[in-house]
Amino acid sequence: MAFNVSDFRSNVVGNGSRSVSKQSHYELVVNLPQKIILSNRSRQAFENIRFRVESAEIPGRAITPTNYKHLGYGLTSKIGYDVTYPDVTVTLLCGADLGEKSFFHAWQSSIVGNHSSNSDNRTHQSIGYYNDYTSSVGILQYDEEGKVVYSLGLAEAYPIIVNSLPLSWNSEDLHRLTVQFSFKHFIESD
Repeated sequence: MAFNVSDFRSNVVGNGSRSVSKQSHYELVVNLPQKIILSNRSRQAFENIRFRVESAEIPGRAITPTNYKHLGYGLTSKIGYDVTYPDVTVTLLCGADLGEKSFFHAWQSSIVGNHSSNSDNRTHQSIGYYNDYTSSVGILQYDEEGKVVYSLGLAEAYPIIVNSLPLSWNSEDLHRLTVQFSFKHFIESD
């Protein structure tokens, strides 16, 4: 059968087609971990964080294989035995008060202690409990009408990297904060 442009077009955008998904039709929903102490600035940034997400990604998944020879000889087969979930990177536009950076630093402080304090090391630099600092992060994909068509939740997520913000006399660029989330696994729902 020869390729037909009309058939292709009607399959992608025609009546009854599945249409196409647009990268710009998404939302990121961050849930607050249990044991996090926020300043007023951090709390305000958290409450508006979904409006500040400039870019995000739907995570992938990789199967870890091992080589296997049936009965110990012959051709080698690759057998899957584990799964890896790569970290997810999110970029946010910062408010004038850099509350987004303060929010993610507060979250990281709930993980490894507040290393920016000169107070008692036992109180401010102790490791937090995993269940107290992990949370869920939701990624929603919308269609053209604004209806959720795909959702994915990052289970037991937390920010492992909060990148630096460059400063320059030469620049009028906006501050964009890049945060990398680690998570245990994801949960898809239709």
